[in-house]
Amino acid sequence: MKTGCRLCGQTAFVTRSLAVCVRCLRERPDEAVPIALDGHAFSRRLFGLPERPPRTAGGIPCRLCAAECVMGEGEMGYCGIRGNRGGRMFTAAPPGKALLSYYLDPHVTNCCNAWFCPAGTGCGYPRYAARNGPEIGYYNLALFFYGCSFNCLFCQNWTHKQLEKSPHTSAEELVSLTQANERITCWCWFGGSAEPQLPFAVNASRHAVESMPSSRILRICYDGMGTAIHPSSRGPSRRFPRAAGM
Repeated sequence: MKTGCRLCGQTAFVTRSLAVCVRCLRERPDEAVPIALDGHAFSRRLFGLPERPPRTAGGIPCRLCAAECVMGEGEMGYCGIRGNRGGRMFTAAPPGKALLSYYLDPHVTNCCNAWFCPAGTGCGYPRYAARNGPEIGYYNLALFFYGCSFNCLFCQNWTHKQLEKSPHTSAEELVSLTQANERITCWCWFGGSAEPQLPFAVNASRHAVESMPSSRILRICYDGMGTAIHPSSRGPSRRFPRAAGM
């Protein structure tokens, strides 16, 4: 919505949520960024999510993503998925399941990799592609995670924030569906993002690959935020960006 920037007063295309213009964000970051972050925090409160990654002294650290939350008793992490209950880490999903919905996305899909993936090009046929060209008539099983390590203010997939509406999905359900439909040639984890539920994604992917016959084509992609932390990572470079999620 066209309104005035709170700092410079210039009439520009500034949303009411951010309240500051791009120029001020670039040229006056010390003043502008906190205002924008306040707007971001407000949007998260609407969904009952923590405003910022918690840093509670003596809490339980989460090592899954660059948010590096440290959660005190009863606190949830920035993603809204993982938390501290009774001094132990827990996830919002039941044991063995994920907050996840899914659907069949016909090839050639709108995947970011469609320009060079075997599904869009036939590259690697017949080992990596079902056809010597675009896999028209085949499907990607789109795996939509609820929760995200960024929770961007204007996310196009904002429904991932509605954690209470998420189905509870098991790996066995996804594998059985894939085994029963030979037209499924891809899995794509997205959302939201995979990082908050990465252990489920990795284990389900492994289960799928090990369960398929050797002749079956199944490519698995992760469309995430790139914030997963390798166990060997160390140092402040992996800290959550100051203005991340805007």
